[in-house]
Amino acid sequence: MSRPVARAGIAAAILFAFTGLGVLAIPAVLPSWHVAWLVKPLIGVEVRPFHAEYLSFASGADLAVSIALDAIGIGAVAFYLDHCVIDQPLWAVVAGWGLLLGGFATLTLQDAVGTSRMTFIDIDHYWWPLGLVLIVIGATVILVSWWRAPELFSPHLSRRTVLALVPVVAIIVFARQSSMAPTVTLALCALIVSMALTAGSWMAGRSSGQSGGERDPA
Repeated sequence: MSRPVARAGIAAAILFAFTGLGVLAIPAVLPSWHVAWLVKPLIGVEVRPFHAEYLSFASGADLAVSIALDAIGIGAVAFYLDHCVIDQPLWAVVAGWGLLLGGFATLTLQDAVGTSRMTFIDIDHYWWPLGLVLIVIGATVILVSWWRAPELFSPHLSRRTVLALVPVVAIIVFARQSSMAPTVTLALCALIVSMALTAGSWMAGRSSGQSGGERDPA
């Protein structure tokens, strides 16, 4: 196991312990349909009665697809950390990779538990599952760290390429949140992940060839 994977995994496990506790505890103490505002009236925590349409699945098969999406996200992040990341500062490990992995794990827990009441982050009266919010924050911090120190990522992608990844992250997030059929969402995310990993491997091989066949530092 590489150092970036180990550090991010530890951070994700610690963060998931808190978010997992919140997923189980918040519905027990916060009344349904009640918003506990953190920044009124923009950001709050809300508990809603569980309905299938909130999480875009209605059957056991759709639930399995939803959990598979989270597993693909965790696997893709771990693969990227192990193959394409040299090192990261502590703030990027915790607030970036840790939140990203912890968010996928939190989504999986929310999907698997399926309690009668679900925890959402209320952003200007739009409901976002807790895990999805963590994923968005983590991805944003990772992009910032990539922008500030591209030399820590291998292959070394230009800042324009990094900015091009923003729509990719947005597609995955909104597909996960939309009412699109879970099987279609799974196929879309699997395609995006495979294309991104293929492009990264191709660029790594090209970079190695241009450097005279020296092994990539990652």
